[in-house]
Amino acid sequence: MKLAPWLEENEYSLETLASFLGKSFYTVRSYIYGHRRVPKAVGEKIHELTNGQVTQKDLDAQYEAFNDRTERFGIVRINGKKFGNPITTINIEDSDDKKKKFIKNVHDLVLATSSEDNSLCA
Repeated sequence: MKLAPWLEENEYSLETLASFLGKSFYTVRSYIYGHRRVPKAVGEKIHELTNGQVTQKDLDAQYEAFNDRTERFGIVRINGKKFGNPITTINIEDSDDKKKKFIKNVHDLVLATSSEDNSLCA
């Protein structure tokens, strides 16, 4: 089981977990979402706290899932320095059909934007 759902299910706060582990709030949050690898000693404490529901293997899987993001590409709208939600995305391992659909989505998006820009200039 992932740690985030366990915390929600058991109504256990992030602050309480941070205090229990002797780590900062931000460090624990990065463990929960897989931004940092959880050290074995911390993983053992989490395993004990959750009565074995969250294991080191679960924590490592969350870290791996977060760090496998480099194999995914997407198109997002940028507004100033803020990024919107992805308009379309693709994984390197996806089928040729999905890759063609991604290219078509990008093509349609670019053409739609170009025609809007042209109509504004006319």
